[in-house]
Amino acid sequence: MKLSIIVPVYNVEPYIEQCLESIHSQIFRDFECIMIDDGSTYKSGECCEAYARIDSRFHFIRQQNKGVNFARDTALHQATGEYIGFVDADDYIAKNMFSTLMTSALENKADIVICNWWEIGEDFCKPFIHYTVAGSITKELAMQYLA
Repeated sequence: MKLSIIVPVYNVEPYIEQCLESIHSQIFRDFECIMIDDGSTYKSGECCEAYARIDSRFHFIRQQNKGVNFARDTALHQATGEYIGFVDADDYIAKNMFSTLMTSALENKADIVICNWWEIGEDFCKPFIHYTVAGSITKELAMQYLA
């Protein structure tokens, strides 16, 4: 298993299906998706359970509400991948995102790979983060970009 994708879930019913479908549709197929329901009070968990039933790469864990960081930590303890990817439950990703990131990671023997992302609203779509680095950088510089 090359990649573990972690999705913390908390009351994201309007978004979770699009999020999980974008992960399910990835070109890169060697992944597991760990969905952690952090005590949702709405039907977010039902959508997660459905993906876990139809695709063995999707794993669903339900826990009492302890916050997003605890949910991510719970998932990290369950992860079996050599690399970890994080996707928030109210986000969706391009079909080639993890293919591009994993290709870069493997070709460059990288510990960390990063990518740009966009903020999308009802009437706008704009780059939110635009990294200007192309190629390899030190771990320390990468951590500065992520901070």
